[in-house]
Amino acid sequence: MIIAILVELTSFNGFYAQINQPANTRQSSIDAFTKGNYEQAYSGFSQLLTKYPKDPLYKYYSGACLVMMKKDPEDAVELLQQSLSGASVVRTLPPDGLFYLGRAQQMTGRFAEAIESYSAYSDQVGKKVAREQNVPGYIQECENRKGMIVAAVPKQAGTPGNEKSAAVKPAGQPAFSRLLPACFYTNPQSG
Repeated sequence: MIIAILVELTSFNGFYAQINQPANTRQSSIDAFTKGNYEQAYSGFSQLLTKYPKDPLYKYYSGACLVMMKKDPEDAVELLQQSLSGASVVRTLPPDGLFYLGRAQQMTGRFAEAIESYSAYSDQVGKKVAREQNVPGYIQECENRKGMIVAAVPKQAGTPGNEKSAAVKPAGQPAFSRLLPACFYTNPQSG
């Protein structure tokens, strides 16, 4: 009888752990993002996207992580565009989605698109917040065709695949510490 009770309790604990897993992964990933640990956050959000591939919040965070890590900007553009188009009243996104989209577009060399995203972001949050995040500086870089990261080439309409070739990284590219709103920025040594 005691053994039967122990077996039941053990199986219930395993079941409870499985139920809690997505919440723990979500919260730990958001915490990692907030602390500037973008590799860990990206890993967690990637796991969540395999379970919930249409969730705009997980796409937003995955794309933002890629921007902050300066990795796979084409993937970041795609994730952020999907997150912004999939956001709804039920599942809202942080207000800087357009900002990260602009950064990803700039990193891929899609300067005109980046300027549009930055401008829309400035209209959405106001000029003061945009200035605090150096949006006018990023727009100027785009106008000067700067800010494209190494190994990123913009996709051309009708071009199959995601071919990449080396590009020169412009000198004086701004530090990423200016990318996040003040509420997200916690550690100047990370990312």
